[in-house]
Amino acid sequence: MDDLEDFKTIARAGARQLGLPEPLFDADGQALLPLGEDLTLILAFDEFDGDALLILPLTAGTHPIEGQEALRLLEAGYLGQGFSGAAVGLDPVTRTPVLWRRLPVAGLTAERLARAIELLERHVLID
Repeated sequence: MDDLEDFKTIARAGARQLGLPEPLFDADGQALLPLGEDLTLILAFDEFDGDALLILPLTAGTHPIEGQEALRLLEAGYLGQGFSGAAVGLDPVTRTPVLWRRLPVAGLTAERLARAIELLERHVLID
């Protein structure tokens, strides 16, 4: 089995553990995983590094993050300290702030992926 297929298998098992719907992957190894109302995790596979990418937009596009909210976001993102090791960035296409985490597929388990998803979800900043 190759890394992409391993990732898909692990992602499906991780979603089941969290009681989430099974992710449906496209040909590029990406899937959307609904976590709740207006909250969708993007699961992606980085073929070059063999890593799973978890990308969680911080807003549903209803309002921009600015001022003190933006400052708190950047402070929490410093070295991933406030996000349990995840990083924060700005999607260059949508201009939406996202939390993201990279996990090597080699050695990745459904339990570890489920925990990473839970940690990302816990840190989402929603008004």
